[in-house]
Amino acid sequence: MGEPKKIYCPQCGHKALTYDGRATVNITARCRKCNKTVVYIPSTDEVKITNIPERTTASGGFCW
Repeated sequence: MGEPKKIYCPQCGHKALTYDGRATVNITARCRKCNKTVVYIPSTDEVKITNIPERTTASGGFCW
């Protein structure tokens, strides 16, 4: 087991998430400062940044 590791946004430097050292799947979080998706890949110790995907549905909608 590893120690908890803080993951920072590569664009703005804001703390995006904390990695617990146990998970093996990719971990995603939203940077609250620059509003981007931060993806941490634990197998390669790599941090990627992408845009937040557009919404495909609306809440509520129409009831015909």
